[in-house]
Amino acid sequence: MSASIRCPLCDYQGPQFMFESVDATTLRCRRCRSTFEDPEIFSADTSYADCDSRDAVFRFPFSLSGISSKIHVRPGYTALMVGNSGRKKWLPPGDHLITDMPEGFQLYYVCLKPTVTWGSQNSSGFGAYGAARLSLAPEYPERYAATHEHILTMGNRLKSLMDWAATKLIQEQTARNNLNSLELRDGYLRLLGTPEEGVTVTGIYPMGYRSASGGTGTFTSGMTETIREAKNGAAPLFRPPAESLNIQQEQFTVRAGTEIVIIRGAKTERHKAEETITSDRLQGNAKAYLYRNKVFDFPCGWGISNQVCPACGFFSAQGTMSFYIDSTEKMSLLLSRTEGWRGFEEQLFFNVIRQEVSTAISGILNEYIGLKGVDPAKIKNMLSEMSIRLTDRLNGEDSAGERPVFRQYGLRVKQADILGVSLYSARR
Repeated sequence: MSASIRCPLCDYQGPQFMFESVDATTLRCRRCRSTFEDPEIFSADTSYADCDSRDAVFRFPFSLSGISSKIHVRPGYTALMVGNSGRKKWLPPGDHLITDMPEGFQLYYVCLKPTVTWGSQNSSGFGAYGAARLSLAPEYPERYAATHEHILTMGNRLKSLMDWAATKLIQEQTARNNLNSLELRDGYLRLLGTPEEGVTVTGIYPMGYRSASGGTGTFTSGMTETIREAKNGAAPLFRPPAESLNIQQEQFTVRAGTEIVIIRGAKTERHKAEETITSDRLQGNAKAYLYRNKVFDFPCGWGISNQVCPACGFFSAQGTMSFYIDSTEKMSLLLSRTEGWRGFEEQLFFNVIRQEVSTAISGILNEYIGLKGVDPAKIKNMLSEMSIRLTDRLNGEDSAGERPVFRQYGLRVKQADILGVSLYSARR
């Protein structure tokens, strides 16, 4: 039900496409490449509820189990539980597990920024109709429910407020012989404000009108607001900087802005843009790789967990990384030993990135906490500074004088960002 998922190992929290489904109950984090049980797997004996309606009050259409129900209340909403015994309970935004209403209950979602329709109530003369966006004070629904028989009538109450506010505006403008303003959208901006304590009109969208002579008209612009939350998009398209190339022509010219590396055995041949490759160069078991870019982001980033640090016990961390390709020939040799880009990515992570990043961050944390005496609770405030140290250390450019980790693969770290660090005393 949540818009994002959190990996319990590396602590990365992100959209669903960053978590691969392994089987019916298991997910795989694309950051740390570890698997874990799906925290939101649906259970047959549990009932679930969620809502994104812009109606002032939305009654969830099913009775829910008071012994095992998961209720998701989005930001900008509140919810009222009414037990079958009459007991009531308000739920703030967040996820709620309900186990203390054995009699079962009905659920009513209340939108604190609802959209209501309105229409003037004068039976003759000028009339208009439209929609309005309201903002309700958090205590308004509870106050209304305490003084009225049923929360569902609150929607009608809000509509009635807007109906009579529009009616009053039309009557006032009619008395002033100012009907022309009512045929313009801006003439209804006077409806913005607070018609009742706890209710504020934040947007007014007139849609049509009936003139005093009986003619009808529409307004040049209407309600264009997006009324639903943005949905999780698909994974962003990643185009590898290099890919295997099959050259079938007798003669091939390297296109501008690209580069081709041919591997024959342990030897490599580098061909730059505008060079011509003849067919004799491609005989035998030659492999060719086309490079379109010399910079790339490591797909999905990196994540580590249960790493030892003398100063803090164990830590997990996650972040992103990008590379420069300094030697297309060295990188091509590595690509030739893997199954496509996905195989290259997996081998680079498991054989190099995970170990080298773990060692580097462990040393940085030990320096900050053990030598500088930084409060571990405040280490998250130093992630930007630590990211610079991590980049320099992986490139062999800091005071530690370590070897450039990725040079043997033809790579150099452009930027390594630590986006999150979690310290803990026992393994997860």
